[in-house]
Amino acid sequence: MTTSYQVLCRVEMRHAYFADGLMRGLAARPSGLTTERLRRVGLLLRPSSTGFEIIYAGAAGSPPPDGLRAAFPLVFSLHPPDASFAIYTGLLPAPAPTGKKAGKKASAPVPPGPAPASVRYLAPAPANALRLHPGDVLSEADRLPLRPLVFQQALPAGTRTAALRHYPDGPTVWETALLPTAETLPVNLRAEGNGAYELRLGKAAPDVFFAADFPAPACPWAVLELGPAVLATPGATYTLGLAARRTYWQYQLMSSRPLPEGLAIDAGEAPVGFEQAPGLPGTALSFLATADQPLAERYPGAACRLVLPEAGRAPRVMHPALPYASPSALRLINKSIEQLIITDIFVQL
Repeated sequence: MTTSYQVLCRVEMRHAYFADGLMRGLAARPSGLTTERLRRVGLLLRPSSTGFEIIYAGAAGSPPPDGLRAAFPLVFSLHPPDASFAIYTGLLPAPAPTGKKAGKKASAPVPPGPAPASVRYLAPAPANALRLHPGDVLSEADRLPLRPLVFQQALPAGTRTAALRHYPDGPTVWETALLPTAETLPVNLRAEGNGAYELRLGKAAPDVFFAADFPAPACPWAVLELGPAVLATPGATYTLGLAARRTYWQYQLMSSRPLPEGLAIDAGEAPVGFEQAPGLPGTALSFLATADQPLAERYPGAACRLVLPEAGRAPRVMHPALPYASPSALRLINKSIEQLIITDIFVQL
């Protein structure tokens, strides 16, 4: 006997870096509580190349079974497919201004380690899409720290009260008075389960975080929480959009012979220019972009050219098609009062 399955909801990952706009290989893993809830109500998780589906047994056109609301929220950790994901994805914190003048020495490469954990909620659907976040792509406003369900919270000196509630507008879990000598506060959320919480310690700023029971040693890049709103539109596809990281391109020209004076980079119709700048050791000449650009799997338009301007005639083309930027180790440099994220492009002449 063959069992038919219907889609309760579908989550599709999209990424502006890729030519077709789809993010492949971003694995979704249910938390322990979510796994138990799915089993209890007869729902199954079916991975796809660009996300996942939650399905249930039933004939074509049959409605979802009763009692599903009790299974929500469903919480999944998201795990990138490769180490380069953190480089070409534009979600890491922007560099903070240094307040210092630009230095002449380039800084060390930035390691492409995983970003701090983030969390997304099922937002009300915009007019023309069912997105899993308010904007077109995830932003810094969507980030929350991830904690286990049981942890010890360090207390600032003099803290006399503590209160915990479901974030953003849920009920209070508990309020308590603290002894003057208390240095830590035990927090146990096993009875409450996975979700976002706000912890208030005295008059300090509230601490908002996401707690989940992911099996150790889980180190997710993000956490996705699906709420019962998905039950209102069975079979709908929800999208999670990711932006491409924007970087300043820096061409590092290398040559075994002296280069002519006056070389320049012709960016064609690209909305960016290039200026000579201090290069890395061993380079003969370096050009830094005047604006940042998003990294891409494939770039539209013609490639930049290395040219030698000549008075009264068209510039002489020294290199007809310079390479495009690719996801490689990033570098920070100081310029004026800000730091720039650099992608180096090496060219042997």
